[in-house]
Amino acid sequence: MNVQYRKEISVLLLLLFLPLLFIPIGGYYQWLLGYTYLMVLQGYVAWFLVYKVGQSFFGYAALLGVGAYTTGVALNSYHWSMLPAALLAICVTAAISVAMFLATSRQKGFYMGLTSFLIVILFQSVAAASPILGKSWGISIETMESLVGFNTFYVLMSVATVACVGIIFWIMRTETGKVFSLICQNEELAKAVGIYTARYKIIAYLIGGIMSGFGGILFINYIGIVTPEDVSMGVTMKIFFLPLIGGPGFLFGPLLGGFIVIWLLEIFKFAEYYLPILIGISYILVIGLAPEGIGHYLVKLAKHVVNVTRKHGT
Repeated sequence: MNVQYRKEISVLLLLLFLPLLFIPIGGYYQWLLGYTYLMVLQGYVAWFLVYKVGQSFFGYAALLGVGAYTTGVALNSYHWSMLPAALLAICVTAAISVAMFLATSRQKGFYMGLTSFLIVILFQSVAAASPILGKSWGISIETMESLVGFNTFYVLMSVATVACVGIIFWIMRTETGKVFSLICQNEELAKAVGIYTARYKIIAYLIGGIMSGFGGILFINYIGIVTPEDVSMGVTMKIFFLPLIGGPGFLFGPLLGGFIVIWLLEIFKFAEYYLPILIGISYILVIGLAPEGIGHYLVKLAKHVVNVTRKHGT
């Protein structure tokens, strides 16, 4: 691992501990920052699958929902304790993630993405119609927060988010991660040198499913409830656009994207009925005017400032 890369990871992991600074402040903005990090975790799953493994996958809200709903059903309907319910949720989400890959593996590009979109729509419809999933009211649980206190759970959630992101970075530095990068850059070349790409894709989806499922467990424990609205197409698009808006070429892309998307939505919540229009226009503008993400321009600006400062300093 080169020195620059190590510095970038160190700075990013420190930034991911930012929620801890809000504990003395408390209140709504502390809660909102915690929610932002729940989405950031999902954003890193999208960053990993799309930009590091090259998969046109958009089923993130469904995977988050599977983790959250499985936890809720195990707790409420079968009266499991939290730990076995969480382990079950992670296993089920990982299995469904791999199944989603197998269901779309014969398709490429646009068609693979479209199929995963349809899976999200199907999952939301099933959740809204199923009595065991609470129909449109969803499932509410007695959260870990109610057992250990909000600030304690808030710290645990922050540490868990940092750990998950750190694991993704670590995976990308392993030999398996290097194969993921090769598949992303040139899958045909990977096949030509004898790599069984389907096996590595299954591993990638397994990792993504575990991370998303764990994020779903944190979600239902943080919010206290999961509803069909939480697993909608809008949520999956929000997750997908976090790294794209922040800058997919940067380690901090999903983190920056999370702050931009979630906090701008908070700022403009007074225009609730117009938010879908504003969100759609924003996504189009970013894709058209800043395809490399806002982080790209922030880095250029930072380099320019440093160069100017050095020039005047000498």
